[in-house]
Order: sequence, then structure tokens, then C-alpha cells
Amino acid sequence: MTRDTLGEMLTCIRNAVRVKSSRVKIPKTRITEALAKILCKEGLIRDIIDSIFSMKKEKNQSSKFQKQPFLLIRLKYYGTNRVSVITSLQRISRSSLRIYTSYKTIPKILGGLGLIILSTSNGFLTDREARYQKSGGEILCSIWLFKNFFCYFYENSFFGKKNLRKVPCNSPIWKSSCNLHKSKT
Repeated sequence: MTRDTLGEMLTCIRNAVRVKSSRVKIPKTRITEALAKILCKEGLIRDIIDSIFSMKKEKNQSSKFQKQPFLLIRLKYYGTNRVSVITSLQRISRSSLRIYTSYKTIPKILGGLGLIILSTSNGFLTDREARYQKSGGEILCSIWLFKNFFCYFYENSFFGKKNLRKVPCNSPIWKSSCNLHKSKT
């Protein structure tokens, strides 16, 4: 029986987000390492700590231990309520049902607010990169980014303090404040 390392990784991250854990420990494989690099590049996780070894007992012998490499992924949260950047992770293509698509028919998640990760001949790509490179492949998973379509951002007040405001993404305030760190004149 084979292990579904990608499914295990997504389940570990999903469970850690539910309990608002700051770290997740995942077995290191080429697939999990490539997916973690994509998540870090897209800004969904804080960082990846590589080559942490965990001692594991062998099944045959009770006294011997072996070293197993792990990835330690630090998750990203916003605000004092620790709102997660990742709202939902869903495995689309499974070992029992593979789903392939061309670059023309790659679906958009939440009108472009979400991500789809594809396994292509060029490696793992996000949906935007696959459309740009015109390469299709197997749809591995989908990731929803924002909960209730609200975004948090800082706005300078008259007193020089930063206030955390909750504004809908389609409001004119959000569209006009593209550069958040410039002071008002």
C-alpha cells in the first residue's frame, strides 16, 4: 500500500489551521518540499525550516531507532484573533481519480482569490503560472485564501498610530489604498 504524502501534508496543515497552531511538522519528500516552497512563495505560510530529524522506531526491531527528515512549516496568521491566511485546503486529484486539464480550462477559485496547484511537465505550478506558460497538467489541490471576503490592512491615522480596519475587498477604500505604508499628505 502506498502513502499519499500530499494528502497527508494538506490534512496536517488543515488541522493545524483549525486549532490555530503556529507550526506543522511534515515528513520531507520531494513532493512536500516543492509544495511547501510554492506556499511560501505565494505568501501563505511564514517560512520553512528544513532538515529537522525525528527519531522513529523501526517496526521490526523494538530497540533500534532511525532518523527521518521532516519539514517544519510555520503558518501565517493576522490580527489579535489570529485569522489564518489559508481558509480551506482541498485535495482535488487523488490516486483513485486523477484529474487533468489543459491551460485553457484551468478553473479559477473564488474569482482569482484562491489558488490551484498543478503538477506539470515544468514542475509544480500555480494556476496563474500555468496559464502564463501555457502548460496544463494534473490538478493537485485548491487553496482558498480569504475568509468572508474581508481583508485586513493598516491605515495611518492623524495621530501617527496604525489602526487595524476590516474593509470588504470590493470597496472603493480598498481599491484606493494600494500602497499601505505611505503616509497621507
